[in-house]
Amino acid sequence: MKFPGEAAERVARALLQAGPSTAAELADATIYARDARKATLLYERQAAIEEELTGTLERWEQLESGSRA
Repeated sequence: MKFPGEAAERVARALLQAGPSTAAELADATIYARDARKATLLYERQAAIEEELTGTLERWEQLESGSRA
């Protein structure tokens, strides 16, 4: 039996795994000098990951609290 929170959990895990590589690339300040376009794209990707993760975690909490009721 699949629980509603399982899908949210899978999405959250995937987003958490995607984030570190992007963050690591952005942590290297030389990327801005070497490839400003790539730095901008990475920054936008990181922001999108964080936004999606926040929404997914909020949904997960809603599903979890609903399953306990």
